[in-house]
Amino acid sequence: MARGLILVVEDDSLQRKLYVDALTANGYQAVNAQTGERAISLLAHYVPKLVILDINLPGIGGVEVCRRIRAQLGSAVSVIFFTSSDRLAVLRQGIEAGGDDFLTKGVGVSGMLERVGYWMHARARSLEPAQRDNILKNVTNAIAAAGPAQAAMNALPPSHDWRQLDPQTDENVATLQRFVGEARTLAPGAFGRIVDQKLYLLGYITGAVNHLANSSLVLKIRFLDYLKSTLRGSEILEDNEIERLIDNWHELYGQSTFEAACHRGEADFQSWNASLLPPAGLQEFASASQPEA
Repeated sequence: MARGLILVVEDDSLQRKLYVDALTANGYQAVNAQTGERAISLLAHYVPKLVILDINLPGIGGVEVCRRIRAQLGSAVSVIFFTSSDRLAVLRQGIEAGGDDFLTKGVGVSGMLERVGYWMHARARSLEPAQRDNILKNVTNAIAAAGPAQAAMNALPPSHDWRQLDPQTDENVATLQRFVGEARTLAPGAFGRIVDQKLYLLGYITGAVNHLANSSLVLKIRFLDYLKSTLRGSEILEDNEIERLIDNWHELYGQSTFEAACHRGEADFQSWNASLLPPAGLQEFASASQPEA
């Protein structure tokens, strides 16, 4: 049974076939278009849940295609831009037009499937207005902080360049690791040793990273790198286990325990980061899964 319809819009025939074949092999129904014009015409016959959209298309460009998709389908569809650009102006245009996420050219199939898995199982099909506004504010601040010369080039300043940034030294990862540490402190000491608990813990961490990614352009583009760094710092898996797991991360989406944990992790991180509530999701899952005496 198909897991949902996805539209792939990419003028490179090899890249388009690679993504369509991978999506089909993983249970999705996929249709594809080589141009923006063809993509728009397909909307008369198909209503996709998600669109993977090359930002640099011949004819009608990806940004304009995204605007037309939003005008026709509203927030009922997720849009992931596919780009090789590091120009802030281009990335800002993608978010302003209604894009929800970004894949960089050269990302592996597993990285594409991970982001597809997240958006296909997310509670909302698109970014909330406050999340979109926050990303745009951060991008605007980055342009201002870069100085006149760099701003004129519309390039990411070094501190925001996803090709140079080391997630292991980024304060966002330190914040995520503190969050996971507090959540584990509230849970029983042995939490994470049995399969269901480990799966829940992995989903919980993913949810926290997703929450930050939905308000940060850099985290969106480097999502898997930030996830790996958070997992390493949480010390729940060895490095070789993390690498193998990341390659197949998309397979976890759709599993009820992982999905529930992902949603709870997002909610807990939001409250914890605003100093509202302690991160009690792991503790409550452990209590609920205890066998009755």
